[in-house]
Amino acid sequence: MKRLFTILYQKWPEYLIEILVIIIGILAAFTLNNWNDVRNTRKQENVLLSNFLEDVKLDSHALNSYQNRIATQSILNQKLFLVSKGNKPIHEIENLNIIRWNMNIGHIAYSNNPEIATNLSSETIRKAIREYYSRITLHDFIVKEYNHVIIDIVRPFLRSKKILETDGIFARSTFDTIDHELFIFQDSQKISNSPTIDQEKFSMIASSEEFEQVLFEISAKTGVLEREYVSLKAANQELIAIIKEFLNQ
Repeated sequence: MKRLFTILYQKWPEYLIEILVIIIGILAAFTLNNWNDVRNTRKQENVLLSNFLEDVKLDSHALNSYQNRIATQSILNQKLFLVSKGNKPIHEIENLNIIRWNMNIGHIAYSNNPEIATNLSSETIRKAIREYYSRITLHDFIVKEYNHVIIDIVRPFLRSKKILETDGIFARSTFDTIDHELFIFQDSQKISNSPTIDQEKFSMIASSEEFEQVLFEISAKTGVLEREYVSLKAANQELIAIIKEFLNQ
């Protein structure tokens, strides 16, 4: 036993070094494993964000179409106001039937990736996505209110005045000539050149107090939606910039 203690006493520095080498090796293995996990996680996030970025870019194109659509409605509202005051002849207005159109919308990024924020490690990107999705929720609520005015106020008013032209509306050739992608975005210049509203009949009710009330309602909702598209497009572009910066790191 005395001899064993003597050996330990003489060789303890060597044993200590060996133990330290083993500990360092174990720590290095854990560090390397963690580094590989972080690297793999970052690769997976990059793939996820790259796909998401393409969806957000598609949203950007759609928002431009929606904004153009509502801008067309806004211009029509201004022209109709002039008509109601007798300052513009009704025959100078093209595509009068735009007043009947509701908004058909969709958000590709949100539809394809509703829970993406929970799968990301970057708090900056998670926050940006949540803010963008919150903006989308607000936008959709405003669109719902806008569509309510079109569907429940404008269309019933026009029907009640019997100023809609329905001859040939179900002719197949009419639908064959429509570009269905454009139809989704309701392009006012390319959907149809044939008005569905009788201009002469419309001119007879354009100056009525009842129509002024209808025009006020649609103009108010159009203005709110116009401002919302400015904010939503800004949020869209900010999110694109944040994701690109992250992917370029």
